[in-house]
Amino acid sequence: MSVVPYIITVLAFAVPYFSNSNPDNEMYAGLLCLSLAVTGIVHWLMMRHRCYTTEYLGGIVMELFHEDSWTEIVIREEREPCGKDSYGNVEYRTVRRKDYVYHPAIWRMITSNGSSIDIEKSEFYTIADVWQSPKHPFSITGDEIEGGVRFGKRYRFNDVMEELEENGENPMFNELLRERTYTITETHDYKNKIRNSNSIFKFEDIKEEEAITLGLHDYPPICDDYDQSPIIDVNGNAIGGEIDELYRTFNAYYGSTYEIHLFVLLFDASKGVETAQKQQAYWKGGNKNEFVVCLGITDDKVKWCYTFSWMDEPTLGVKTEGYFRENSDLDLKSYLYWLIDNINYWKRKEFKDFDYITVNLTTTQSILLILITIVVNVLLMYYVLIPDIKKDSSQEMIENEYYYENIY
Repeated sequence: MSVVPYIITVLAFAVPYFSNSNPDNEMYAGLLCLSLAVTGIVHWLMMRHRCYTTEYLGGIVMELFHEDSWTEIVIREEREPCGKDSYGNVEYRTVRRKDYVYHPAIWRMITSNGSSIDIEKSEFYTIADVWQSPKHPFSITGDEIEGGVRFGKRYRFNDVMEELEENGENPMFNELLRERTYTITETHDYKNKIRNSNSIFKFEDIKEEEAITLGLHDYPPICDDYDQSPIIDVNGNAIGGEIDELYRTFNAYYGSTYEIHLFVLLFDASKGVETAQKQQAYWKGGNKNEFVVCLGITDDKVKWCYTFSWMDEPTLGVKTEGYFRENSDLDLKSYLYWLIDNINYWKRKEFKDFDYITVNLTTTQSILLILITIVVNVLLMYYVLIPDIKKDSSQEMIENEYYYENIY
């Protein structure tokens, strides 16, 4: 069905082209290419929407960057008339003019994922106060700067790490370092052809209304502190507190190194492990970097555990389920330290392995693409081709009348 809009476009231009006795070949070719390009771009955007999804990446703020406001001097050259020569021709001269471009102050944080994020001044100093690290002032000189110099400063988390780390100690076990670590969660789009395919990996389609009835969880939001809670309780709320902070720190430190993002989802154990399987379907198996641990809880006891991820060999998932069978008391702190000791069992799935899967547009998207193609073709016909055909017809009538008058 995806080829239909392109056939419509070709036919839409073929009919007037062959009906016109003297068509402008270049104009028709240009308009045809333009119409096909519009259809192709819309088609590509729809396919991208079907094939791409968003994953979450844990990270750490590694640097704070501030630069004072400054004014840039931009020199531009213009030619202006300065009289006439002896032959009356206008003569020109080149003049240099100055423009002044104002650059507002910058408050920015640089993350361990390589991102640069603009923040408010108050947020900048909040993080700086947590770090308690030395300030690194800098200046930039240049003729293009009004006053000749720009000023700024940096704070670096590496200074904190150098101060507090001892003998390569794991930061997860260094309480002082954890307290001064500013964790964040970022989003990243990647190709995921499974979610909307009809392959053997396709999951049951669970709508939002059904998910609410079943007590399933949505992905936790990224809050005002730029971070996301990895633990969701049976009511769908973040648990907060020390445990939440520990799990955020795990995602921040281990996220980039091991390409893992951990979620722990708590459920009422009486709903059965089938609820966790429904959760897996609701999240379409999760994102490529996610390790999701679902726990059925009754009176702070773990009655069942179900994990899901895209590992080729779910070794870490099997070991986690075994861990909770042997440790039924809900102690998420102990589990996290166990997970750190067993993190080498994690290996993220390479989603390029799914490039062979075919993804098609939905019926709604296909119809919308056809309608957009028709509208574009109609507009081009109405504003370009029809006036041109009328012009050619009028010219032909004038030529025929002229020929008739000269013959008779």
